[in-house]
Amino acid sequence: MKIKKRVLIAIICALTVLAGSLSSCGMLGGGAKSEGSRNKSGSSKEIISDAEAMDLVLSRVPGADAEDFTRFEKELDDGHWIYHGELLYQGIEYKFEIEACDGNILEWTLDN
Repeated sequence: MKIKKRVLIAIICALTVLAGSLSSCGMLGGGAKSEGSRNKSGSSKEIISDAEAMDLVLSRVPGADAEDFTRFEKELDDGHWIYHGELLYQGIEYKFEIEACDGNILEWTLDN
């Protein structure tokens, strides 16, 4: 009985996370929708992948590669999925926040 309860709790948690990501991208009607969050077919976009978010950062730091990331994570922040992270390249630390729904860079700072 304990195993069934644990499995049920795990399923509920997974569904809650999924619903949160869909809602934050405007896919369930709970999130804000804009023209930028729609694709050509008129349906809402899915959140960008980790690789796409990393590519956005790397495109702003010529010469850097994935091994230069010192921190990279996706968090649900105030109802929106946000990528947070840091990249260290040639002695400069880049800190960033990216909106996972559209790839918009919300924050970009450099520290020498």
